[in-house]
Formats: sequence, structure tokens, C-alpha cells
Amino acid sequence: MARVVIIQSHLKHYRLPFFTLLHSRLLHEGIELRVVYGKTNAEHLARKDNAEVMDEWAHKVRTMWFCERFVYHAAWREIGSADLVIVGNENKYLLNWPLLVLSAMKLKRVAFWGKGSNVLPEGKGLAERLRFRTCNSVDWWFAYTDQAALHLRNCGVTCGVSSVQNAVDTSEIRGHIREFTAEDERTGRADMKLGGGVVGIYCGNLSPNKNLDFLVDAARIVHVAIPGFKLAIVGTGPLQSWVEDVATRERWIRYLGPLFGRRKSLALACADIFMLPGSVGLAILDGFAAGLPMLTTERHTHGPELDYMVQGVNGLITKLDVRQYASAVIGLLRDRCALQAMRTAANASAEHYSIENMVERFAQGIIACLSRKPS
Repeated sequence: MARVVIIQSHLKHYRLPFFTLLHSRLLHEGIELRVVYGKTNAEHLARKDNAEVMDEWAHKVRTMWFCERFVYHAAWREIGSADLVIVGNENKYLLNWPLLVLSAMKLKRVAFWGKGSNVLPEGKGLAERLRFRTCNSVDWWFAYTDQAALHLRNCGVTCGVSSVQNAVDTSEIRGHIREFTAEDERTGRADMKLGGGVVGIYCGNLSPNKNLDFLVDAARIVHVAIPGFKLAIVGTGPLQSWVEDVATRERWIRYLGPLFGRRKSLALACADIFMLPGSVGLAILDGFAAGLPMLTTERHTHGPELDYMVQGVNGLITKLDVRQYASAVIGLLRDRCALQAMRTAANASAEHYSIENMVERFAQGIIACLSRKPS
């Protein structure tokens, strides 16, 4: 039986359904999957979204962090028995260098899995130059999105490239949304003190890159323009205390804390739009799963998942200007026909960018890489 090893610096809860489904899918092809992971660093520990897993596909190994930036995994036993090793194309993985040597010597198939968009031929920093220098040194690439895959080709990557359409499992949210009744939503609004007006929601990590101060400033303008408007904030992170203080002063802001399962789905179901002026990542799919268009701003720090947004179809992108952003929110909330059209499109996007599709794309890439003869 062929064996594939995926190395992760640490495991996130949102990745567990993906690895579980991928393990099952590959077994049908006679391929064993092992996910090797280690302890996290202080930065990710503070996000409180890490997982410890005891499963046939997961194996925790001893790890060493250096300066909280670089990590070494004692994973050579797993690597030695693997037919394909998949690693992130991040410079923090110290194992990447010996793995790239083994790949160059045709002793081990090695693949990169990552954003791809952070491979910049014009990059002036050392990290950017290293990523560019090594991007064409593997046997296969698993790129997050179609645009990321195209970018890799434009940067001269000649090996096999799979666009996996990076996703999270939104089936739970979609299932709950379908089951909720009007009474469920009325009760949910009452419990969360959202009132009967329109609601903008933020759901994600409470960290500086999400521009939460910008969000509050823009929402304040919306609140003045649209009576009864509420901003619901869901999540946890390093800025939680700041959010709690703001919500105490501004009674129209409801901090709901970290929510999961049915409660998270209900909060999303009670909202009209998803407001995330900071860096957009996989949270966009939570919004789409609830039929919520995403409203964000032009930033260079967005994740590749921003590719899933089609301007004016399932979301809006404005300049990084508080008043312009607030104006876009106000305009959409007042135009119920446009809002409903965007909500319908967001629902369709959730169906397309599903974890099931991601698993199939990833599995097909693994099968193709294993079947390719070494050049």
C-alpha cells in the first residue's frame, strides 16, 4: 500500500474534517494517509483553535521551536516509509531543506502545499527570495486556489500543480440553516439581544490583522444611518478584552463570544451581511454557508480565499476608507433586492467551495503525483 505523509507544524480544529475525509478517500485507492504534527508556538496557542488528535491518520511527534519562528519535527521514521511527503512551502519548516535535497536526488517524492501567491519573483526580503528559489524544487504543488495555481505557473513552476480550492467543512452550518424556522431565528435574536433590525456580523479570530477598530468605526456610521442596526461579533483571540470593552460602551454592539455548532449557525442565520474589513481567509466560507455576502476592503494581506469573491455578485470590496466602507454597507442594506441577489449567489458559492470538492481535488493530485514516473 502506498503511503502519503503530510507534515503540519500543528493541527487546527478546522482541518480535522478534511483530514478525516481525505484519509477515507485515499484508502479506497489503496493509499494510506498519515498526518504528522507537533506542538504549537505561543502565537498559535493564544488563538485557542488547536487540536490534539488520537486517530489512525494522525501522529504527533517531538518538535522543537527556535525563536518562535522556525520548527523542526522529529519525523524521519514517518518520512522514511513514505512514498510522498507533503509539506508547507513556508520557510519555518526546517525539515524542508533535507527533503528538497532528497527530492533533487530522486530519493523521495516531495510536494508543497500552500498559498502559492506568496511566491514572489520580485520579492526583496530574504523569506520571499527563499520561497521563490525553492518553489520549483518539488515534484508536485497543491495550491490553495485556481489563481494561486496560475500564479505558480507564471513564476515558472513546471511540476504538476493541483488547485485544491481550500475549504472548511460548512455542511454543519448549511444543515442548521436549512432546519431553522422563523421562530428559531426570533428566539435567537432575543437571546442574543439583536433586536428586530438589520444585523452585520463578524465571525473569526479577534486579532490585529482583522482591522476590528476599523470595523467598529464603520459600523458606528451604519448604526447612525440605519436605526436598529446591530453589529454581532463572534470569536476569540488576543483582542477579546478590547472587543468586550467596546461592546460594554456601545450597546448596539453585541459580543457573543466564541460560538460553535448550532449556536454559531444561529448567529449567522440572524445576520444580513458578513463584515470583515481586515484580512479575509476561510471565514468567507462560513458567511457563504449562511447565505451572507462578504464586505471587505482592499488589502495586501488577504488570504487566497478572497478569490472566491466576485465583486458585486457575492460580496463587495471597497477602498481602505471607513466612510466608503460604511457607505457600501448602508447601500446594500437599504437595497433589499440587491442584498437578496447577493445572498443567493453566496449560497451557490458555498455549494461550490465545499470540503468534499477540496478532498476530491487533493486526492486526485496525490494519485497523479504517485503515478508519475520520476524524470
